[in-house]
Amino acid sequence: MDHPHRSYTPAKEAEDVAKEYLQQQLVHLPVTSPTYFDVINGRGQGVQHHPGNIKYRTLVFSNKGLYAKCPRSDKAKIAKGIVAAVRELGGRFFELDKQSGTYHDIGDERAWAKTSQALREDQTKIRQQNYSETASNFDISLLASSTHDQPRAIPPKGYFGYSVQVLESLYKSEADNVTSQHSPSHQISQSPSLDSDSSNQNLYPI
Repeated sequence: MDHPHRSYTPAKEAEDVAKEYLQQQLVHLPVTSPTYFDVINGRGQGVQHHPGNIKYRTLVFSNKGLYAKCPRSDKAKIAKGIVAAVRELGGRFFELDKQSGTYHDIGDERAWAKTSQALREDQTKIRQQNYSETASNFDISLLASSTHDQPRAIPPKGYFGYSVQVLESLYKSEADNVTSQHSPSHQISQSPSLDSDSSNQNLYPI
């Protein structure tokens, strides 16, 4: 995966054009079963508990502090960066067609709109909190100017790079947990708990 600071070569530009064309073609293809990385648009427990939706809501939350601090001109860049990050890691934004029982990609325009709506939620509370509490676990050096009293506009790839970093970290953390749970030592020491809460918070519907 390319780092946001690397130079943009003609070969990389051609690769991006080919990837964009492929994504445009995939938007029109029906799918019967979403993958682990996909985000499903809709309501209900099944949708909210889908792994891709859980990661998406966490990714949106991780960007809320940036959204609150950034210039107005950058707010759309953050939403587009989130959508691009999901797609970069193999995810799509699906909606179920109940008549055919298949899923169709809602496209970038609707994905951007829904992501912007999710980012706007609870912004009054977010602005009252310390910015560092929202994004302290990730490298925000690309976004350093957005923390100043007079924030400057940041290139879209900066927000995209941040969202990719957050999403990769989420998937890596989950993979590490799965590996740990399947280790012999964990299986021996693990015991069921009546106090465990397996429910997931319904943060933002999509």
